[in-house]
Amino acid sequence: MRPSRVSLAATVGLSVLYAFSTGCTTGGHDHEETWSWVYTLDFGRRPRWSPDGGMLAFGDDRPGSSGLFGWRPGDDPEPLAEELPPHNWDYRWSPDGGRIAFTSPAGSGGDLSGVWVVDVASGVVERVWERGRDVDWLDGSAVLVRIDAPSGGEPGIYRVDL
Repeated sequence: MRPSRVSLAATVGLSVLYAFSTGCTTGGHDHEETWSWVYTLDFGRRPRWSPDGGMLAFGDDRPGSSGLFGWRPGDDPEPLAEELPPHNWDYRWSPDGGRIAFTSPAGSGGDLSGVWVVDVASGVVERVWERGRDVDWLDGSAVLVRIDAPSGGEPGIYRVDL
C-alpha cells in the first residue's frame, strides 16, 4: 500500500520536529532551523519556476492526462495549452519566460513524439523536432536536445534552431 502524500509529509515533518527537539541538527549550527509543509494540490509533476519567479509550470500526472499547467501565486492552476502530446516531460522555460520547451516520447517516428514548444501567452503548441529528450534552451532562438538514434547521424546533443 502506497502512503498518501499528506501522511508521508506528516511523517517526515514529525521526524524533523523530533530531530530539532532532541538537538539532532545537521551541520552543527547553533541556530534552530524550521521546516514548513504546505499541501497545495493533489496532482502535478516536475514543477519549474519561470525565470522571473512569477509563475510555476508543471505537468499533469493523473492517469490519462497530458496537461501542462501554469500557476501564479494566489490563483488556481490553468492549462497552458488545449491539447498536448501524451507523456510530456523535461519542461524548460525560455530565457525570457515567454515559452516552454518539452519533450514527448510518444513513440519513435510518431506524430506525437519529439520536441515541442508552447507559447505561454497564446497556448499555441508547435512541434520543432521529431525526436529527442532532455531539452534545454540555448538562447531564445534555439534549444538543445539529446538524440539517441538520429537518422543519418551520431547520437549526441543537437542544436535545434526555432
